[in-house]
Amino acid sequence: MAVVKDSPGKARLLEAGQRLMLAGGYTATTVDQVCAEAGVTKGSFFHHFRSKEGFGQALLDHFWTSGQQMLQAAPFNELADPLERLHAYLDLFVALARDPTVADSCLFGNVSQEMAPVHPALRARCAEGFDTWAGQIARDLDEAKRVHRPRSDFDSFSIAEHFIAIYEGSLILAKAQGGGRVLEENIEHFRSYLVALFDQGGKPDGQVASRNRNRRTG
Repeated sequence: MAVVKDSPGKARLLEAGQRLMLAGGYTATTVDQVCAEAGVTKGSFFHHFRSKEGFGQALLDHFWTSGQQMLQAAPFNELADPLERLHAYLDLFVALARDPTVADSCLFGNVSQEMAPVHPALRARCAEGFDTWAGQIARDLDEAKRVHRPRSDFDSFSIAEHFIAIYEGSLILAKAQGGGRVLEENIEHFRSYLVALFDQGGKPDGQVASRNRNRRTG
């Protein structure tokens, strides 16, 4: 998916819609609520968006862009070792799970659950987002396989989708339980799986696995 730059007025509507839909879902969020939250008129809304569905598609693009900007600015991008990058990537998601100011919600997951059966355009946009996300993780997994010897070969894209399934499912559990601890714990379960995939193929001194065991217990 492409990273999109929005005008200030459009961005204000999208930020308002994102807050409302992360909290209450797509169906429950009305255009009137979005306008009130953004402090704009309905005419301004329809100047930027032809329909609520069009707004939903733009909102998914906005949510994606915000996430990509956060990931691109993260320190793990400076790490040369792909396996270290993957562990630092998981560290970031653990930190987000611990941050009370970050919603335990994903717009792509929410919209997929609510709207995929009835809005093909929204379903396709969500599928594109998940595929692109999995592809990003898979690239680091492929590079890790080239640098380190895994215990056995594996499909990197499938493992990446496994992480996304764990993360998205854990968000549902976190909502039901009223806290993000399950999200953090399941990310750590995936980390253990990642360590097991490369357990016989890390650096000769075992630094990668050792550092990340220390990180989990610190």
